[in-house]
Amino acid sequence: MHTWKGRGNLSRMWLRHFLSKDLPHCRTMIYGYDSKISLHAFNTTMDYARELIEEIRKVRNSSERPLFFITHSYGGILLAHCLVKAVQIREDSDPMVSLYKATYGILQFATPNKGMAIDDMKQITEGEENHPRNDLLRDLKLNSSPLIQQLDAFKNLIKDRKVVSFYETRQTRRLEWDNDRQCWRRAGDYFTPANTDTSLLQLPDSIEEKIPVHADHSRIVKFDGQSNATYRSALAKLRQFEQDAPSVISARFRM
Repeated sequence: MHTWKGRGNLSRMWLRHFLSKDLPHCRTMIYGYDSKISLHAFNTTMDYARELIEEIRKVRNSSERPLFFITHSYGGILLAHCLVKAVQIREDSDPMVSLYKATYGILQFATPNKGMAIDDMKQITEGEENHPRNDLLRDLKLNSSPLIQQLDAFKNLIKDRKVVSFYETRQTRRLEWDNDRQCWRRAGDYFTPANTDTSLLQLPDSIEEKIPVHADHSRIVKFDGQSNATYRSALAKLRQFEQDAPSVISARFRM
């Protein structure tokens, strides 16, 4: 859960520590997955998506309860994959179909919808031609065929959903090997892993709100306190979702 933690002395994670107070009637659930490039694991996007669906199934006792998703970077690609697959299912009784119907809104932070610069991460598997993470990295590269196809399908299926896209306006430091600590650290030159073009769905403003954030790819979801400007924006959107969603979702399940 390090991705979402602020860097203050308390290292608070806003999904857990802030939203529970500011949105007391919303149940916040966090899905974590180990996507470290250094792992000799061969998980695909489909594998991670199946895990997400299974975790949602475990905790939902009402298929009609509105769902709001908050994603960061690759997490946004995962969610898109889930929803695209859900639309392809023809049986109304399938849990994935109800997940799609119940989805009202999405807050996506720095999601590389069209892919991202992967040279930075490829350093980790350099010299290992058969490293199992290489396939995942190829799928994530800018303008990769799987992502472009998924994006086209995703944009068509969310036109009656609410999307808020937060995008980074500061560059990120490249990964660099730290001999003293024996680990990879972001201490190299500055670069842009996900530019504005890939971080936005390029949908009309009535569907997709676009909010610039003065932070890099990592810091964009790290809030040290409830007064953080980006947190206040996210909270306002979620409060609006909470107010508007029940009647919309109820109508969908009765169509």
